[in-house]
Amino acid sequence: MNVMAIETTEIIKHLVLGGLIGATGQGLRVVIGIKKLNDEAKKEEKKTSDLIVTSRLLISLLIGFCAGILTMLSITTFTNEMWKDVTTTRNTILSLFAAGYAGTDAIEGLINKYLPKQRTTNDAASRKGNVEEVVR
Repeated sequence: MNVMAIETTEIIKHLVLGGLIGATGQGLRVVIGIKKLNDEAKKEEKKTSDLIVTSRLLISLLIGFCAGILTMLSITTFTNEMWKDVTTTRNTILSLFAAGYAGTDAIEGLINKYLPKQRTTNDAASRKGNVEEVVR
């Protein structure tokens, strides 16, 4: 029986890579959200920075990071074999990117449904009271 030991550094490397790619997918949602907030700020004659809740933006990136890690856990063998051919590498990266983008929606939906909403004086947060307001 040939049992291959998995190095701790390989596990960490794969999980961090998954998290970073997931956060990048969420970053795309952030860019789209800031564009929408910019349009809204122009209508209301406000500065875009007045509508952005930085803490919620950072939390959404962290959620994208976590979604990427969870996806990496589901698809990796923690070896470099999954990175050997171009098609597999591209599909893996796209899967992680999509997990950060779409997975964040699912996780934020659960957070907004099951955790109490916090009130804030910031306009963006007080309008909807959820994380999605900042990133959409």
